[in-house]
Amino acid sequence: MGVLASNVTAEQGVISCLLLDPDVVTRCNLEPEHFVNETYRKMWVSAVQSYRDGIPYTFADAVTDGANLDELMALQAVSPSPYNLPSYVENVKEAYERRRAQLLSAKIMELASDPEKDIEEVRQLASAFATSGSHEHEAVTTWESVSSQFEADMEYYRDVRGRGMVPDFPWASWNAMLGDPEVGMLVFLAAAESTGKTVFAEMIAEHWAKRGLRVGFFHHELHGRIMRRRRYARQTGISEAVLKTGVLTEAQEQLRKEADYVFSQWTGGIDYIHAPGWTMDRILRTSEVLGLNAIVIDYIQKVQPTAAQQRSSKGDITRWGPMAVEDLKNYCERTETYAVTLSQINAEGKKNGEPSMADIRWWKELSEKANMGIIAWREISEHGERVGGKLVTNPGSKSIYVHVKVDKNTMGPTGRLPNQQIEGARFRILDTKGAA
Repeated sequence: MGVLASNVTAEQGVISCLLLDPDVVTRCNLEPEHFVNETYRKMWVSAVQSYRDGIPYTFADAVTDGANLDELMALQAVSPSPYNLPSYVENVKEAYERRRAQLLSAKIMELASDPEKDIEEVRQLASAFATSGSHEHEAVTTWESVSSQFEADMEYYRDVRGRGMVPDFPWASWNAMLGDPEVGMLVFLAAAESTGKTVFAEMIAEHWAKRGLRVGFFHHELHGRIMRRRRYARQTGISEAVLKTGVLTEAQEQLRKEADYVFSQWTGGIDYIHAPGWTMDRILRTSEVLGLNAIVIDYIQKVQPTAAQQRSSKGDITRWGPMAVEDLKNYCERTETYAVTLSQINAEGKKNGEPSMADIRWWKELSEKANMGIIAWREISEHGERVGGKLVTNPGSKSIYVHVKVDKNTMGPTGRLPNQQIEGARFRILDTKGAA
C-alpha cells in the first residue's frame, strides 16, 4: 500500500508540475507507459505533441484528454515544488519497473511450473528479468551473436547509404581526411571570435539536414531572426543588410522563393532553438522530445549548470562544466546521436599565431570526451588581400583564409587540412579550390 501511495503521489507531482510549466516534458525522461493512471498517459502524449508544435498545453487540453476539472484544480492548489520533480520522476519510473518485474516474474513462474514448456524460454525470460531496467542487455553482444549482429550492421550500412543518410561533412577537403562521422560521436570545433566557427556549424547542420537528419541547432547568443537571415543570405546570395530591411526587389523575392523550394527538398531539417540560460539537461531532454538525430551547440561554455551541478561545484565552471560535457557524450552514445559543439579559444591562445589544444577553454575535458577535436584560426593580414585585383581584406584585418587542423581523431588521422576561405557576406566557408 505504501508503494502504491508513493506512486500515486509521484504521478500527481509530475502532472502538477506539467500544468504549471509545459517545459516539464523536456526535463523528464518519461514515456506514457510509465504512468499507471490512464488519463495521465493521455495527458502526457498530448503535452509532448503540444511542445513539438510550439503551443502550450492548457487546462482545457487536459479536460479534453479526460481529466476531471476538480482534480486539476486540486493538483494546482498543491503546487509542488519544481525542485522535487526529479524525485517524482524517479518514483514513477521505479514503480513502472516494479510492475514490469511483477509481470515477468509471474510469467517465469507459469513457464517454470509447466513441464511442457521449453526450459530455454524460461532461461531467456530470467535473463531479461536480471537486466530489467538497466538496459544492459542492449549493450552486450554475446559471443554467439556476433555474426548475426554484424550482418545486421552490414544491412544498416547498406540502408543508410541507399537513402543518402550518411552525414559526411560539407567540404571535400574534410571528407578526404576524416571520412564519415560515426553515430554517437562528439565533435568539437574551437576558434577565437570572428573566425567563423558559427558559420562552420551552420553549414554542417544544413549539410546534415540535406542528408536526412533532423538537427537541433541550440544557439545561445544569436537570436533566431539572425540565424534565419544568415541561412537565406547563404542560399540566395542576397546580402544580410538587404534582408534586414525586409524589402526585396521582384528578382530578390524570386530568389527567396527558390531558396524555400530548395529547403523543402531536404529530406531532413533544422530546428533553430534559441537557448540562452539553458542547462545541458534541458538541451538533452528537448533533443529527446523532438527526436533529433544531431545536436549542434553554439557554444559549450554558454551552457548553464543545473541546480545540483551548481551546488556540488560551488559555482566553479571548471568543475561543473565537465559534468555537462559528460552528460552530452553519454546521451550521444545512448541514443546514437551526432553532436557538434563549438568552443572558444582562451585569451592566451588569441595572442599566439597557431593555437593548440591547451588554448581551448576546458580543453582537457573536451579532449577526453570528444571523438574529434578541430581548431580553426585566421591570421592578421598586415598589408591586406586582393582577389582578382579587388581589395577584399583591409590592412590589419583578419585574412579571408582560414587555417584548420585536426588535433584529435579517435577514428582516423590528425593534422592540418587545406586552407579554406570565408565568404563573410554570405556566411559561407569554401574549400579554396571551389565552393562547398
